[in-house]
Amino acid sequence: MALRLLQSSHMLSGRIVVLGNPPVVETAAFEKLTPEFGWSVEVAEDLHHLRLLGETGNVVAVFFEAKNLGQSWEDALRSVREAAPQALLIPCHRFSDSVNWPDLADAGAFHALPVPLKSDEVRQSLSFVWSARLRRTAKLVEMPHPESRRAAMCRCGETPCRCIGKGSTKTTESVA
Repeated sequence: MALRLLQSSHMLSGRIVVLGNPPVVETAAFEKLTPEFGWSVEVAEDLHHLRLLGETGNVVAVFFEAKNLGQSWEDALRSVREAAPQALLIPCHRFSDSVNWPDLADAGAFHALPVPLKSDEVRQSLSFVWSARLRRTAKLVEMPHPESRRAAMCRCGETPCRCIGKGSTKTTESVA
């Protein structure tokens, strides 16, 4: 139930953007799969259009190809990051492209996707994005250390407790 509430309140407003004119990938797989995650898919013709989408709505991830932008991978990642700073960046590459994953990751890529697309790989990429987004939006509750719980329950309020055994009826076992 909590997961569903978190998903419905934080995930539904997201957009997946496929960047390029023509788009680097066929959008059919995205159009079919993004509703499973509560997102929509849009095509941004260029970086200016991507910037406008980023200003008017929640861009969750951007799929793009550096060649389509006429840039190197590093420059393309930097340009896309500037246009959509909150989005996860997913470069799409052909098997014939020379791609060094550690360099892509160092330059800001979240994940990479080979083209031509396979539906199961698109779903996996979207799942990675969904998981990262869930982690980003989830507020984790930090559990206090057991010693601090004991201190909060005793008279002295110190960690470690100094009053247990000094006239207190509480013992370490009864406090824990």
